Amino acid sequence: MSLRKRGVDAKLVIYQDEHHDVGDPDRAIHRLETIEGWFDKHDPASESSREE
Repeated sequence: MSLRKRGVDAKLVIYQDEHHDVGDPDRAIHRLETIEGWFDKHDPASESSREE
């Protein structure tokens, strides 16, 4: 919510029947890939964020 208030793209991803510690391996991989993609897009030092 804090990021959205600052005008930064953000989304909430909910995995049914999971808590803060995502236990299912496929979901854990998806979570990490999603976070990595967000940082690639928003990190000023990232190549992909400079291309936009």
